[in-house]
Amino acid sequence: MKKLLGIVVLGLLWCNVVLADITGLYSGKLIYPNGDNFPMVSEFKVNNEGEVWGKYSYIYQSKNYKGSFYEGKLEGVNLKIFWTDEFGKGWLKIIFDEKFESFNGEWGMIKKKKEKRKEGEWTGKKLY
Repeated sequence: MKKLLGIVVLGLLWCNVVLADITGLYSGKLIYPNGDNFPMVSEFKVNNEGEVWGKYSYIYQSKNYKGSFYEGKLEGVNLKIFWTDEFGKGWLKIIFDEKFESFNGEWGMIKKKKEKRKEGEWTGKKLY
């Protein structure tokens, strides 16, 4: 009985990982509290250990900026991940829809190794 229960639990966990496919490219916006927003493309990848990483790009004042995601952790539909680009480092907290086809999130900076307040919002809709 314990063996059967263990197989069922492992099967359910495996199904959850398979169904939680955030891998892909998302198109959205980077939104500031004053309403300014910029086109944003985010790409997420997941390794065998369930760690999430990727890259992003956005256009600000007619210039294309690029950055990297690292140390992401997905729990259900919630992703917490960190970002870095030429403006600094920060955090991003995302909530995906149940099919991982879109997300809404909030982001902030990291200064002196501490997460600072929310700076704005970050959205995305899966392209593929």
